[in-house]
Amino acid sequence: PPLHSPAAHLALPIVDGTMRTLDDERGRVVVLHFFATWSAAAQMDVAVLNRAFDTHDPADLTIVGVALDPDGRALVLPWLDAVGARYEVAILPELADTGALPWGPIRAVPTTVVLDRSGRIVWRWEGALPPRALGDMLASFRTRARLP
Repeated sequence: PPLHSPAAHLALPIVDGTMRTLDDERGRVVVLHFFATWSAAAQMDVAVLNRAFDTHDPADLTIVGVALDPDGRALVLPWLDAVGARYEVAILPELADTGALPWGPIRAVPTTVVLDRSGRIVWRWEGALPPRALGDMLASFRTRARLP
């Protein structure tokens, strides 16, 4: 999919029962991490995503893991406890079947997408995140560091 595509509209049902939409996140950089609980690469990415979550101001950066597991909550809730993800996680099992994202299908898990403050895709990575790649991408936005 082309980078800098038009802003996307996507509703994300968070595991805690709340709903988050990409429209609500305008003004923040958004990281969407599409994963399945069976993916070893997705489990390794948790450390990279937690580091970004811990070091950036939540007023500037939103991170949402998007689980594609067909069995949803039954698999995702124990997985979250086991891996220690500190960012929000949504469950969209229908994407596993359709891949119907505004930016094209998810061809590999994990896939990480970064949206700029206006909601346009500016970065996409398929597969495990290299340890510094996400941090370097986020640094280009000059997001504020989280205060100690």
